[in-house]
Amino acid sequence: MGVTGATRRTSTRRQEADVPAAATEQRLVRVVTAAAERARKRADQIRAQREGTLYYARQRLRQAEDAYRELSQDVEYLTDYGRDQREGARLARQAARFEIENARRAAEKEAAPLTTAAAKAEKSLRRSERLTDPAGRLAALLEAARALDDTLTLTERRSVWEAQALLTRLQAPAAAPRQPEAAQRETGDEQGKPEAAPSPALAYLPEPAPILFDEGAAEIVARLAEERFEPEPLFRLNLEAQRLSLVEGFDALLCLQAIRDVTEYPHQVDTARQVLRRMRGRALLCDEVGLGKTIEAGLILKELMMRGLARRVLILTPPALVAQWQEEMSGKFGIECVTHDDPEFRARGGEAWGEFDRIIASISTAKLTAHSPHILKQSFDVIVVDEAHHLKSRTSLAWKFVNQLPKKYVLLLTATPVQNNLDELYNLITLLSPGQLKTVRAFRQEFVQRGDPRMPKNQVKLRELLMDVMVRNTRSQVHIALPRRHAHTAQVKLHQEEGALYEEVARLLRSGWGDGRRERLVAATLQAEAGSSARALAPTLAKMAAGDGKYGAALRQLAEQARAVSAFAKADALLTILRRHSEKTIVFTRFRETQRYLAEALDQAGIGTALFSSELSRAEKEAQIALFANERPVLLSTDVGSEGRNLQFCHALVNYDLPWNPMKIEQRVGRIHRIGQTEEVHIYNLAGRDTIEDYILQVLDTKINMFELVVGEIGMILGNLEDEREFDDLVLDLWLEAESTEKARDAFNALGDRMVAARQEYQRTQAYDAALFAEEFVAEQ
Repeated sequence: MGVTGATRRTSTRRQEADVPAAATEQRLVRVVTAAAERARKRADQIRAQREGTLYYARQRLRQAEDAYRELSQDVEYLTDYGRDQREGARLARQAARFEIENARRAAEKEAAPLTTAAAKAEKSLRRSERLTDPAGRLAALLEAARALDDTLTLTERRSVWEAQALLTRLQAPAAAPRQPEAAQRETGDEQGKPEAAPSPALAYLPEPAPILFDEGAAEIVARLAEERFEPEPLFRLNLEAQRLSLVEGFDALLCLQAIRDVTEYPHQVDTARQVLRRMRGRALLCDEVGLGKTIEAGLILKELMMRGLARRVLILTPPALVAQWQEEMSGKFGIECVTHDDPEFRARGGEAWGEFDRIIASISTAKLTAHSPHILKQSFDVIVVDEAHHLKSRTSLAWKFVNQLPKKYVLLLTATPVQNNLDELYNLITLLSPGQLKTVRAFRQEFVQRGDPRMPKNQVKLRELLMDVMVRNTRSQVHIALPRRHAHTAQVKLHQEEGALYEEVARLLRSGWGDGRRERLVAATLQAEAGSSARALAPTLAKMAAGDGKYGAALRQLAEQARAVSAFAKADALLTILRRHSEKTIVFTRFRETQRYLAEALDQAGIGTALFSSELSRAEKEAQIALFANERPVLLSTDVGSEGRNLQFCHALVNYDLPWNPMKIEQRVGRIHRIGQTEEVHIYNLAGRDTIEDYILQVLDTKINMFELVVGEIGMILGNLEDEREFDDLVLDLWLEAESTEKARDAFNALGDRMVAARQEYQRTQAYDAALFAEEFVAEQ
């Protein structure tokens, strides 16, 4: 047949293909349109998800910017400590901006190809609409589909394959006319040859069966054939997920490999395992103070989250512990939480309680009518309550609020579950497991001695019931012991010019200085610098005098008076201590100017020093620590520089000046008196006579023997003060409100009496709980 016949056959075949081609085109248009839409949505999701993960970075940026802005308002008045804070805020702001920019760049790198593919596909789709030839339209549509290949489902891929097959048929050249079989045999055509008989050796094989795949397997085969593999990190992540899914029960804790900067002890791991395995995540954690209840709660929470059993978490704490819990959860367990006083949280109003998955709030805030209705609408997977003994009264608003909270897992933390009577124990257990101790009336009849609400009866049965919900490790059981620490307080008589300067600063601040936030900050800084050294005070006074119209003259006179001070009584006392004590010693001061002066004074006395502060780079800090460890006998350190540093090889510490917050004093001591220390530790406290630091030491050391307390006990004592103010704010108020040194002494004596009563209350409760629970609730190994 000639060319004309072949052309006729091609035309006829294309006309016959028009009907299936039209249907195929329609399907392919739907495929491309849907895939392009998915690609755009996926790109938007990637950007949105990345923005969502940046919440905490934006929070840090906002906090750093606020701090930097506030500290930059009166930069000329800043002390060395203030300049350290300002520089830290600047670096934090820079790091947060860098983190945000990198995250957005990574998101755009992942999302941009999807957006580009969708745009390219839509362009090919529009081009197909302008073409009249079926083959041309199919080719354009297939080009659009190939641009979106990674987003296609298996069903859509089949539509693409069918379209490709149809296009191949439409574009195929005309085939030669088929010859009759006889003609083929006559011409010796190979295709006309009869098939060879199968080999007898293969006669036993069955008939070949078709290869069938289910839809999921077909997708896998297609991806293998086209070599479309996921990136290696995603593959390893999926592999790890499959491994974790095979871990049954809680015999092996997955979280132990995920936590950082935590030295978990056997009793903590045993407690977490027991709470998860036997108590089903609802427990009263009553370890003695200092044994790590926060670590135990963090382990349990992390384990539940890693296993996909918990997503939404609410942690309720006393107001003073909100920031500490946020830092512990983030730094040690990688659990990022938002606090109720975060600006973005507050900006969203009551809806915020449902928009954030992990929230830390003070229980005093959460129970308020402004918040509680919104919280009670939520369903949290885990509720954690720290210092849960504040829920001891069933009639209190706090107990009623927690009792109404929908909750799957509950952790109540307290070292003193019973303070006054056994009803308090009943109230706590009822929050965990309603009905565990029956009704309150039945509980009293069965377990409480008539006439003595503190005395239990049927103790064997009561302890059996408590063991279902309670763990209490004691120090004697877990064998965690630290060497003794010895406190030496030196009440130093200041030189006349030093004492006169200190009194003049106090008189100025008491003369109507102001009670605004900025005024109180300046007052606290000036009084603390006066207690540290005239070298620290003079620059601040000079800067303030230049810009203060009301107090300018008085400040200039004080600055001149401070510069005139040439002898320092506390420095002389420090030299006496260092000459008498041959061990390595760390000397803490709050202020850089004092640190510089001490470095000069010790150098002149022939005592070598290493210097440690926030101004140093990481490499410089490591070099100074090495210098202290290997060569120099003294390390002069600021508080900001020492955070997070463990210096157990050092056995002596000098508080050259004193933080007004006992928790910060304890943090200093904790740098050397911690697990790993093998020698007895000596703590020397220096304070000028009749200064605020002198009175604070009389309260903390003389009245309650703070330096002999177990780590964490000072917090329990402060909690019994029932004062909402932080301790440093409390003592500043006492100092500024006193009309004279004598009045200040009387006010601090009264505070000391309150502290003694608070410690006695803590000791009474501690002894009662020890007798009540004995050592029968230790975590199972």
